[in-house]
Amino acid sequence: QDKICTLKTADNVASLIVSNLTSLPSEELQCLRIISCFGIQVQFNILELLEVIGLAPTGGFEPYLHNLNDQGIIEIVSALVVFTHDLIQEQVYEGTPERERRQLHCDIGICLGAKTSLDDNFEHKPIDAVIGQLHVSDTSNSEDSCIDVTSLVSIATSQINSAGPEFLSDRMQRARFASWNL
Repeated sequence: QDKICTLKTADNVASLIVSNLTSLPSEELQCLRIISCFGIQVQFNILELLEVIGLAPTGGFEPYLHNLNDQGIIEIVSALVVFTHDLIQEQVYEGTPERERRQLHCDIGICLGAKTSLDDNFEHKPIDAVIGQLHVSDTSNSEDSCIDVTSLVSIATSQINSAGPEFLSDRMQRARFASWNL
């Protein structure tokens, strides 16, 4: 009873939200699973990049984010999508089957890595030597250039590291991300 009295209201609300996560529609749950791979928050324009290559629920993220926001699960703050409580993010992340979660990390990393282009002659140089010469590829109509390339490379590499090397079967992709880790 003492433990219950010391809980903050926010913890109580978060616990209630966590207990209802399994009743969410599959598209909303998929949104949350993808967002949880980034931690407690993600830039909205990163989610837009993921939409471009089809790594989003049917209809994209936006229709589901508004409902999740209304339910108090996430907040849309400026250009960020933020879980309202770390317990919610943790439950979504840990509740995703490990193989699926690692595959999501891999897919996200490859997607974001593909949004940068390295000229062939930079291929064997460390990332810090060529970072000024990287650019975000412009294959879609989204505003890719709004994302700092250094951050994009860092996020992509972090996602691949979270997936683990066994999820990268392509040797060139392995070499690319290995060099970005240096």
